[in-house]
Amino acid sequence: MNLTRLTGPHLITVQTQFADRDTAIHALACQLEQAGKLHDKAAFLAAVMAREAGRPVPARWCRRGR
Repeated sequence: MNLTRLTGPHLITVQTQFADRDTAIHALACQLEQAGKLHDKAAFLAAVMAREAGRPVPARWCRRGR
């Protein structure tokens, strides 16, 4: 897998806060779609949400109270 073909500086978002996990996932999917990196945003979102349902991000990785 050639990661330089999949991403770049224009797809790196820093110091951004989202209301919740789903909002973050949708925002990042939109960014990937706008960059022409997704063939099917709906299928991508479904796959990400299915993965998240089975293995959510550990609580210690989440910032609380923001």
